[in-house]
Amino acid sequence: MPLVTEKWNFVLPMALVVLYLLGKGGRHGRVIVLCAVLLVVCADASATALRSYFQRVRPCQALEGVRLLVGCSDSFSFPSNHATNAFALAAFFATYYRQRAVPLFVMAALVGYSRIYVGVHYPTDVLAGALLGVAFGLTFGVSSRKLVWRRLKDRVESRRRETSPGAEAPGEGP
Repeated sequence: MPLVTEKWNFVLPMALVVLYLLGKGGRHGRVIVLCAVLLVVCADASATALRSYFQRVRPCQALEGVRLLVGCSDSFSFPSNHATNAFALAAFFATYYRQRAVPLFVMAALVGYSRIYVGVHYPTDVLAGALLGVAFGLTFGVSSRKLVWRRLKDRVESRRRETSPGAEAPGEGP
């Protein structure tokens, strides 16, 4: 679990996904990457702001006998930023790649569980982070899909008008 809970262990896999989307995904892939970056920034900042509001002390600081497998941070614990970010990305990518939803959410749940297992979060910290993350992920996923499809639809319709016989030139009309 200490390997799962360490966020830097996910840098290489995420970098490979980003490179794939940038290289093979075209404009659509670039939009997904940009939205995912904005998503993590917003979700993480929101979880951090909520931590300042609730100021819940971590179990490794408040309870004796906690089996601590990683360092105990001085920051507050509610909600879990790890869970927020993992579930936000899982929900976001699930809106684009529905066939990958189960593995995405299993991985997010594993990250959340690892935070409890290593002794730095209460279960409710992770649950709140998961709910917050899913809310952000779905919001960003649905919004970005609507934006992408609207742009694609507009582009297709404008090309149809340009290529259809008897089409008026832009700016010309009755």
